[in-house]
Amino acid sequence: QLSFAEVFSRDYSMRPSGALFRGKVRLEHPQMHMTCGQVEAFSSQGASKTNRVVAEEAVVFERTDDKGQKMHGTGDKAVYSYGVSGNVTNETMVLTGSPAELTGTNFSGTNNVFIMDLVNHRLGAPGKSRYVVRDLGKGGSTNMVLIPDPTRMK
Repeated sequence: QLSFAEVFSRDYSMRPSGALFRGKVRLEHPQMHMTCGQVEAFSSQGASKTNRVVAEEAVVFERTDDKGQKMHGTGDKAVYSYGVSGNVTNETMVLTGSPAELTGTNFSGTNNVFIMDLVNHRLGAPGKSRYVVRDLGKGGSTNMVLIPDPTRMK
């Protein structure tokens, strides 16, 4: 099923390879809602189709994945990439900030970088980070694991 995003902004410019939206940008898609200062969208043609959307300046987003899991993020920059090459689909989102914040159904954290593999439902937080992971088991119990910030350990 093909879905489209609606983008609202103060001004925009279009070109064959993409578009630039500036000023109080609001993006609405069936799986994501985002606000920020600027969004630049890139699209390539050819055998391996790749698309990239770069959002900058006070990025705030709400995303619901194909399993109904919700995620909320804030940061300075978010880069969404989607590509198909042969039978392989890659879909990622990289959120950066000083710090970036990300909250999901079973995750909450701050870090300078979050890497979300949207196809395989994986999350990476390289470097120094502080976050809480919650495992919501079938029995309704909650196991909480706090991964300490190495800069605060002595």
